[in-house]
Amino acid sequence: MTNGELDAGTEKLVTDLQALPRSYDRDEIITRALKGRYHDYKAKHAAPKLLLVEHLTRARMTELAKRAMSGRYDQDKAASDEWMESEDGQEALADTEAREKAAAIWRSITGEDPPDERGSR
Repeated sequence: MTNGELDAGTEKLVTDLQALPRSYDRDEIITRALKGRYHDYKAKHAAPKLLLVEHLTRARMTELAKRAMSGRYDQDKAASDEWMESEDGQEALADTEAREKAAAIWRSITGEDPPDERGSR
């Protein structure tokens, strides 16, 4: 993945990291960012920005960690739209729609909200 192919959030992160003195931690975080490890939609981690904040904090890059927490490195609407068009996005949408339909049926039969997945209401 080259910088020309990066989304705005990842590009900002890489640019901010490259402005810092070179170090093992800096280079590792850049590598992970370029692989999509901190991407809101492409990362396998359930909370990639929390992972980014953890890595930045451990590397003592507290200013960048604060920027991550403020949303500077979040993906934009274009990245969101791209993900929604992907197979993963379509599966998530179908799952959400199926859950909403099931909940509506439950409410029409019982008059109550359905129990959540842990069995409570």
